[in-house]
Amino acid sequence: MRYRAKWGSSLLMLLIGLVAAPAAEAQMTWSFGAGGVIPVGTFDDYFEHGVTVSAMAAQQVGDRVDLTFGADWDHYNSHAYFGTPNLNQYRFRVGILGIMLGEREGGFIVEGSLSAGGSSLASQEDFWLETSTLAVDVSRDKVSFSKKGLTAGAGIRLRFGGGDRLNGFLGLSGNFTPLGEAATQVLRDAEPLELGALKSAMSYSLTAGFSMSP
Repeated sequence: MRYRAKWGSSLLMLLIGLVAAPAAEAQMTWSFGAGGVIPVGTFDDYFEHGVTVSAMAAQQVGDRVDLTFGADWDHYNSHAYFGTPNLNQYRFRVGILGIMLGEREGGFIVEGSLSAGGSSLASQEDFWLETSTLAVDVSRDKVSFSKKGLTAGAGIRLRFGGGDRLNGFLGLSGNFTPLGEAATQVLRDAEPLELGALKSAMSYSLTAGFSMSP
């Protein structure tokens, strides 16, 4: 057991060294974007499209690969026909960003990304459950929703500007967050006869923004 621990520690230190060596000379790039987020699948039955804002730091670890740390805020509007609330989602992710087409200093670059991390969803305000009784009990029928868990995403973006310190980009990304039926039952209770079970939050984002380096 002690040998395995020592071997695992040595391997971890080697990987850190391999990453840190080129990263020490490479620069960090900051990206900021905004656009629209659109729910898909069953998630689309509960909420309407909304807005998204993102910030990301990318540290170069290779000629064509960056290590990324990012945060996103997605706002979904309440459904036009059902009693679901406005929903806010915060996503904090670590991932990789790689050049798929073009060169880092070129005028136009196509980049692909993969990321994973944590998510926090919560209703923006309390909302009402549908009840079969005539009397309304505020403590029972006015509720809120929140769920914390994992999230993952993949995307592609067109970056233009080449070797300039300030670049622009257009991006498309897909987002996935598992929820579980039990956690989302309170949302379904807003319209129990109309809304099916919700097991995950799936959406895609269309964004535009800029990236800058020191």
